[in-house]
Amino acid sequence: MEQHTIGTPYSDSVVQVYQVANRVWIADGEALGDQLRVRGSTAGKALIAWRKAAVKRVSDGLSSYSYPTE
Repeated sequence: MEQHTIGTPYSDSVVQVYQVANRVWIADGEALGDQLRVRGSTAGKALIAWRKAAVKRVSDGLSSYSYPTE
């Protein structure tokens, strides 16, 4: 399992990235106390999707939200 630290507008978050199928990667981490989990076709795309979700979460201030993937 890969582990990455990504900068978000307010704090750094530790995000774990793991592969669950041939072309399915999951990025899982915490942003402002909420657990965010997104998927992508590569580890990099999953990380990008996670960062977008975290930025949206921070800017919206919502505690429950569904984030689209790729």
